[in-house]
Amino acid sequence: MGQILSHPKTEKSSEEGGDQFVAYGLSCMQGWRVSMEDSHSIILDINTLLEKNASDKQNAFFGVYDGHGGEKVAIFTGERLPKILAQNSLYQSGDYIQALKDTFLATDVAILNDDELSKDPSGCAATSTLITPDAIFCANAGDSRSILSIDGLVKPLSFDHKPTN
Repeated sequence: MGQILSHPKTEKSSEEGGDQFVAYGLSCMQGWRVSMEDSHSIILDINTLLEKNASDKQNAFFGVYDGHGGEKVAIFTGERLPKILAQNSLYQSGDYIQALKDTFLATDVAILNDDELSKDPSGCAATSTLITPDAIFCANAGDSRSILSIDGLVKPLSFDHKPTN
């Protein structure tokens, strides 16, 4: 499980933002860990990651990467996963479900192919949400979860990704 502190660090780092399409708020807390091991991605228009923005529709991307045993893989995933998704031809053609599946696998391959990270003992669970003008798509790996709240009612968007599930 790694090293833990005798008392949790409860100071929070919070942020909010948005544009005409989507608004967001986030808060991070280190907790019991010796250092912050988590990362996140906020991209209000993922199409801006493409060299040529071929879409006139804005799609927002949000991801949370829960570091396990260190922060390196979580930081790498937070930086690379959205770029891998945006460059995926299935994403560009609108097959968002398969694009998200392929992107999670491609990010895993990118971690294994990185000289520094392939030797790093850390890892991460991840959950991400792609918001299009027509739908919300959620993908996760590990025990990170996403929920949706509408008028105070909460619905799960993801379920733990475990060998038994």
